[in-house]
Amino acid sequence: MENIWNELNTLSQHSLITQI
Repeated sequence: MENIWNELNTLSQHSLITQI
């Protein structure tokens, strides 16, 4: 489960950078 959370966190960070 931690793996999914880690991937989600990375995706969120990437999305934020892409949004800016």
